[in-house]
Amino acid sequence: MKSNPESHSSRTTEPNLTPVQRFGEVIADRVERWMPSPFLFAILLTYVAAIAALISEGVSVPEIARSWYGGFWSLLQFAMQMVLILVTGCVVAYHPRVRAGILRLIRIPKNGRQAVVLVGLGSMLTGWVSWGLGLIFGAILAREMGKLAAKDGMALCIIPFWQ
Repeated sequence: MKSNPESHSSRTTEPNLTPVQRFGEVIADRVERWMPSPFLFAILLTYVAAIAALISEGVSVPEIARSWYGGFWSLLQFAMQMVLILVTGCVVAYHPRVRAGILRLIRIPKNGRQAVVLVGLGSMLTGWVSWGLGLIFGAILAREMGKLAAKDGMALCIIPFWQ
């Protein structure tokens, strides 16, 4: 597995970090550098399932391959539905009028707690309309709130809203 050395070393050399922040940066650096990709986990779990089927069910390798292939394509309808939900949520959330509403909305809170409540309520309320819209709207709202908070010097903890 390759890693980009530039992306890892720049974080831990920042001045004015507390010991806890430095520790967190070191841990994040190690995880980013050595954690395998999700695709590798999917391939390994496929092999584990195939070996388990060979041992426990006593079926042949071609039969396992046919079952895997048939089961994989049966998920296509569900996958397409999920993609459409997320894409339509993204289209609605990035519409210029909705985006302008988000930019107006983030000006309401006066402190960090109010900002967190606003992001949480915004995510939940739009999630009632469509969970895909709630995911995208909440992420955009949290990102824009974070940008504004960084500019204004407001302390936030919006991590819980990255659903």
